[in-house]
Amino acid sequence: MDVQIFDYGMIFDESKHESRTLWDSETVEKIDKKDVLLIKELHKNSRESLVNLSGAVGLSVDAVSKRLKKMEANKVIQFYSTDIDYGKMGFEKYKMFVYVNDYSSEIEGQLFGFLEKSRSAINVVRTIGPWKLEVEFLIERHEVFEKVLSEMQEKFGDVISKLDFSIFKNEVWFPAKEMVD
Repeated sequence: MDVQIFDYGMIFDESKHESRTLWDSETVEKIDKKDVLLIKELHKNSRESLVNLSGAVGLSVDAVSKRLKKMEANKVIQFYSTDIDYGKMGFEKYKMFVYVNDYSSEIEGQLFGFLEKSRSAINVVRTIGPWKLEVEFLIERHEVFEKVLSEMQEKFGDVISKLDFSIFKNEVWFPAKEMVD
């Protein structure tokens, strides 16, 4: 299972288009208790200063900086994020569950290509289970989502056996118990 995140610059720079893949690594990186403490602190506030981080974990600023750079290089830390309330900005979040007949890498590539071009899909999770993809959308108007649904059914009707979706009214993040105090 892995996750593909699309960044279309919906809010900031519309000319920018990037995507990131998360959780696709086969390797396991070794981290120690100090790294875990750093991750906990960053989970609370990903913009925390090196000085405050060093005080929280009991290491020098240089040591904290080196550890962060190592975790970034090894993809333990893949990016730093903020928690944005998109509802206050006029967006709704939808999740689509895509059930596919005869799933293949070719079909997957076509679906990913379509979703990247839709500009409202924000990430795609490849799953093991009854549905093959979970797609999250950030939408300003429900009609935009309906259009994406129609286009998917039109373009992939012979491949997609079923599309389910839900609308997120309130999203609550529950980090792992070990990650917070």
